Amino acid sequence: MPTGTIKKLVADRGFGFIAAEDGKEFFFHRSGTEGDFDSLRGGEKVTFEIEVGEQALQVQEPRRLGVGCAGFDQLPTVLADHGLLG
Repeated sequence: MPTGTIKKLVADRGFGFIAAEDGKEFFFHRSGTEGDFDSLRGGEKVTFEIEVGEQALQVQEPRRLGVGCAGFDQLPTVLADHGLLG
């Protein structure tokens, strides 16, 4: 799953842009966030899925890194944050 940073968030209009780690930028809309849109913040690291939209590639399901189920690459950090890693 790709990762990136929320480059711009236009909360009152329900959309934003994510700068992926590979340098590409992607549009996302409130409707593709499964109710998590209001928890997102500009500058935040996220994981996301990409799908083909009507006019371009767009993001579906952006999720903040470190929230919910962590990926294996994030597990040491999550364990350390909770005092579970020696």
